[in-house]
Amino acid sequence: MLSKYLKHKLKSPRLHRFLKQEDTDKHNKRIPEIATDERVREIDHFERNALHIACANPNMTLDTMDILLEMHPDGLSEQDKSGRIPFHVAVSHQTSRNFLQYLIDQYPECMQEKTKFGASPLIVAIEQGAPMHIIKWLYQKDPGAIDDRYKFAKNALHTACSRQGSPELIQYLLELRPKQTKGKDSWGRTPLWRACNEPKTSKEVLHLLLNPVDVQVADRGGLLPIHAAASNATPVDTLALILGAAPETIRAKDHQGRLPFHSACAGGNASVEILQFLLDAYPDAIRVMDKNGALPFHLVLKRKAEPDILAYLMEEYPDAVRTSEKLSGAYPFHFACQTGVQMEIIEVLYQAYPEAATELDRDGNTVLHLVCQRRPSVELVEFLLEKFPESPEISNNAKYLPLHIAIDNRCGWPILDMLLQRNPASIHTVNGKGRLPLHDAFRVRAPMTTLVRLAQMYPTGLDSTDNFDKHPDEYATELFAEQFYKAQRNYNCRHAWCPCLIRAPKK
Repeated sequence: MLSKYLKHKLKSPRLHRFLKQEDTDKHNKRIPEIATDERVREIDHFERNALHIACANPNMTLDTMDILLEMHPDGLSEQDKSGRIPFHVAVSHQTSRNFLQYLIDQYPECMQEKTKFGASPLIVAIEQGAPMHIIKWLYQKDPGAIDDRYKFAKNALHTACSRQGSPELIQYLLELRPKQTKGKDSWGRTPLWRACNEPKTSKEVLHLLLNPVDVQVADRGGLLPIHAAASNATPVDTLALILGAAPETIRAKDHQGRLPFHSACAGGNASVEILQFLLDAYPDAIRVMDKNGALPFHLVLKRKAEPDILAYLMEEYPDAVRTSEKLSGAYPFHFACQTGVQMEIIEVLYQAYPEAATELDRDGNTVLHLVCQRRPSVELVEFLLEKFPESPEISNNAKYLPLHIAIDNRCGWPILDMLLQRNPASIHTVNGKGRLPLHDAFRVRAPMTTLVRLAQMYPTGLDSTDNFDKHPDEYATELFAEQFYKAQRNYNCRHAWCPCLIRAPKK
C-alpha cells in the first residue's frame, strides 16, 4: 500500500480531477469559478497540465477548451514526462475530428511535434488504438508521418502489429506502404514477428501478413515467428496457421539452440494442448538439448510449471528426470525444489529418481543450498533433511554451508534452527570470505531475534574478524548495532525460538 506521503504526492490537482468528470454541463457552469491562471498551469506527477487532462476526456467541450486556452495559451506546446503535448493525448482519446481540428487551428505546429520516443501524432493514434476514421484523417493531414521510425526503429506496421491492430488497420497500412512488411526494428524483428508475439492477434491479421519468406526471418536472437508464438501460449489453431506457411520451421533453432518446443516450455504459459501439438509436429524435440544442455523438461521446471504439464512431459520422456543440465549440473529435482513447486510434484520427482537428492551441481551445491536461496517452506526443508541428513554439513565450492546461504537470504529462524540442530558446528564455521554466520546476519540486517539467538549460541563470534578485517557489528549501521546490544542486554528468554526476545525484561 502507498504511504500517506506518496498518496499526497500522487494526488491530482483539483482542476485536473474536475476535468476528468464526464458531466459536460457541470464543466460549462463551474469552470469559470474553478479555473484560474495558476490552476490551469499546475502540473501533476506526470508533468501534465490542465490541457493534457482536458484532451483526455472524450466528452470535453470546445467552450471549456476556450476558457483554458485563454488563461494558458502556451499550454498546447508543453510536454509531459513522455514528451507528449495535449494533441498527442487528444488523438488517443478523442473521436471527434472537429475537436482535433480545433487544436490544430490553435497550434498549427502540433502535427510535427513528436514524443520523446520519436512518435508523431499518427503513430500515437495507431499505438493507442484510435478509431480508423481518426487514423485516416491524420494520414491525410500528414502523409509523410507514416514513414517515420520511432522507439527501437519501429515503423507504423510494427506498431500496429505490436498493439494487436484490427484487420482493417493492417489492411489499410499494407495498401499505403506494402514494403513495410520487410522492415526490421532494432531487434531485427519484422511486423509479422511482432504479430506472432501477441497471443491475441487475430487469424485475419496473420492471413494478411503471412508468407513463406517472412515466416522464416529470425530476429537478432535467432528467434523465428513460430518461436515467438510458442513462447506466448498462442492458441493451437494460430500455431497451425503459422506452421502451415513454413512447416520446416518446427525444427529451427535459435542462437541458444532452442526449438519452438523449448520456447513453449520456457515461456511458462503453455498448456498441454499446445505442447502436444508442437510435439506431434516434431516428436524428437522433447529429447533435444539446448546449448546449455537443458532439456525442455528442465526449462518447464525453472518456471514453476503446473502438475498436468509435468505429468505429460514425464509420460512422453521418462528419462528426463535422470538427466542433468550440462551447464549447471542440476537435475530436474533440483529445479523443482528451487522454484517452490507443490510438494506432491517434488515427491513424484524424488520417487522417479531418489539419487537426485544427494547429487551436487557444478558449484558443489546440494539441493539444500539451492532451496535456501529462495526462502523455502519448513515442510520442504524437513523433507530434504530426511532424504539427505548430511547436507547441512556439506560446503559448496565457495565454502558456503547451507546455513550461510540461508542467513544471507534472510530465511526465518525455524529454518536456521533446523540447520543448526543438524550441524551445531556451523555456527562457528567461516565461509570462503572468512565470515561467520553472525557476520552475514549483521550484513543483511537479519531480524533482531535471529541476531540475538546467534550471538547467544556463539558469544565470542562478535570479536571475530573476516578476510576484510571486519567484526560482525561493523557491517551494521551505528544505530542498528546499538539496537542489537540493547536487545542482547534485555535477553531473558530460554525458548528455542520466541518473538519476544527484544521485549524481554532486563535482568
